[in-house]
Amino acid sequence: MKQPDALQLFWDLAQLDSPVLTHDDVMRFPKSVREALIDAGLLKPTRTARSAECDGCDLGTVGEVFRFSYPDGRTRMFIMCPECGRVPIHPDRLRQWVPDYARVASLLGDTFACTGGAQEVVPNRLWNLGRAAIARQSRTLWLARRVTEDLNPSLPTDGVSVLFIMGVTPRTPPALDPDRVFEVRHLATLEDGGLRFDANAVTGQVESVVAATEPAPAPPKKRAPRAAAIDLLKKALHEEILSRKSLLSRHWEDNLPPVQQKQLAGLIGTSPASVYRALKDDDRELQWLWQIVHNPRQIMEYRG
Repeated sequence: MKQPDALQLFWDLAQLDSPVLTHDDVMRFPKSVREALIDAGLLKPTRTARSAECDGCDLGTVGEVFRFSYPDGRTRMFIMCPECGRVPIHPDRLRQWVPDYARVASLLGDTFACTGGAQEVVPNRLWNLGRAAIARQSRTLWLARRVTEDLNPSLPTDGVSVLFIMGVTPRTPPALDPDRVFEVRHLATLEDGGLRFDANAVTGQVESVVAATEPAPAPPKKRAPRAAAIDLLKKALHEEILSRKSLLSRHWEDNLPPVQQKQLAGLIGTSPASVYRALKDDDRELQWLWQIVHNPRQIMEYRG
């Protein structure tokens, strides 16, 4: 079950310095969302409140909670409202919770299989989630909350890191490439009682940016004319050696005619001068073949 809108308050609280949810705030969440946030450890109990809002009028009056002990030993609590007078307050309404954004950091790190584990860099503001492979590159992932000017010096500025922001991206964005900055609220949903993040949206965006900025592959370099001639000469000499080996196997002749450079030039479609220059090259295989083609005994031992 997806509840993206129901999480809006949870992410909005990340903009506050010290966010606290009252009992009334928590009860505004749908029951399934409220239970999922608490069960997942995203909301933690904190100290009880000392004041409460009047629930008997529309003035939104918030009053200090007074406690009165009755003869039966019970303690009852109330506030004074200008409209309603004395208003009883149930103890549950004094319960409060705080969002555990370090838990969000841990879940994000797990989603991308980060190595090293989440490390708190600035208390309750900035986490290093570790390194993960995204778009064929190892990248450091970061999670920031309440991105204000005082946090900017601690934010990453390199060319590969990915930054997740809880709350909203400030008007003056971080120094990172905007395509590597993501608002968590747009990636998170509650599914099957847990918080899930759309990792594909992150990897897809980063990959598309990398693909768009990668330089086009350089065209293959053309081989130099001499290098091409050497390859053709090797093939021609190989075939000539095999031909002479076949001839020698039928009847032995020590006085085979030498292979002429002009003959080779005709075989490979180049000039005798090109063949001459190629044979002067220090290519060891070519020199070896040129030697064998003139030696009947080496021709018979030739195995290609």
